[in-house]
Amino acid sequence: MSPDKSSGSVDGSFDPDIAEYERQFREILEHCPAGLNVVDEDGRLLFHNSRIRELFGYTEEELHLFDTRKFWQDLDQRARIIEALHSNADQVLNVEAIWLTKGGAQVHVLISYPQTAYRGGHISFAGGKRVLWVYDISALREREAQSAEHERQCIAGAGTHHLGPRRAGEDERPRGELVRQRHVGPQPAVRPRVPGPVVLGRDQVEPAPPRLRPHDQAVHPLPGHGALLGETELVLFGAQILPDP
Repeated sequence: MSPDKSSGSVDGSFDPDIAEYERQFREILEHCPAGLNVVDEDGRLLFHNSRIRELFGYTEEELHLFDTRKFWQDLDQRARIIEALHSNADQVLNVEAIWLTKGGAQVHVLISYPQTAYRGGHISFAGGKRVLWVYDISALREREAQSAEHERQCIAGAGTHHLGPRRAGEDERPRGELVRQRHVGPQPAVRPRVPGPVVLGRDQVEPAPPRLRPHDQAVHPLPGHGALLGETELVLFGAQILPDP
């Protein structure tokens, strides 16, 4: 970047091609969607593009040698960044900060110092020490805040949500809870009759085992506990064991 608009060749003659390249380059910088500042050691503004004027509400004349400390809400953050650039950082990239417009409104920005004139560095702008790019992220932060507020309201609403007043006689079970009761009141316990061991004599014949029927051919449907009063039914893998008649 050069502060004047004249361009020349090595022998000092005017080169129209170089002048055209410089004009096109300046036009690209001027209409870049990110803000661009070039400042001297004291932070005075030597060069800026139109995006800076749009974001912060100043005229081009007001920004001539403008003290860029007026942009910063947190001057301590600015001092830490400049100290890092002087001491050991070749670049400071993607730092979130809050800058102020001419009217005092806050603008959330992401700033980067990709180029400095410290420790042997060079900026192609007379007197320039730091090149600073400024990206407006206010819309992004606003959407994030709206999403967080919406989530907070949903969580708060879930804690007090109900499905309307209860009818008379309803118990206090939560609405929609699946409650099943198979029996009301005590049920008599009916245990299956399992024959004990039988000792057979010489002339005795071992009794035939219980008959097996498929479950779908059972005469009596199985009750809830698998037993009927006066008659025992056991279910084994889809088959029904019925006592001998």
